[in-house]
Amino acid sequence: MDPANRILQAEETDLITAVRLIQSASSCIEALRSDAEFIKLWDDSGDACEGTPVPPKRLRQTTGALQDYVGKEQVKEREEQVREREEQVKEREEQVKDGEEQVKKEKEQVKEEEEQVKKEKEQVKEGKERCLAMDNIACDVDEVLWPDPAQ
Repeated sequence: MDPANRILQAEETDLITAVRLIQSASSCIEALRSDAEFIKLWDDSGDACEGTPVPPKRLRQTTGALQDYVGKEQVKEREEQVREREEQVKEREEQVKDGEEQVKKEKEQVKEEEEQVKKEKEQVKEGKERCLAMDNIACDVDEVLWPDPAQ
């Protein structure tokens, strides 16, 4: 196609030469569109490319002005900070739960102690009612240790 372009752009090219050149280029393109020509062209191009090394892809480069905003390292660091903070929050929640359970246990212990104190008070009251001598406690020899002055 390149020679046809050069010929068509030359000053000495007349209209008849241009028409013949375009008809020739069209017939070549039509021939290339067949399956047989394509396979032949494909095979020829494979032989030519076998020894040619493929250049590696260029690495993407970010602009220096945006590195602070797009930096992969900063994103990774921030993600790590977020993960650490989540772990700290979970640990604190567990501590709070443990503390709440401890408070519940202590409240239960206090209630049990209050119940024991109530029972002991009731026992003391019952003990006074059972004692016949009340304030006058007698020994084995029937003597009164704290005599009632009214008696």
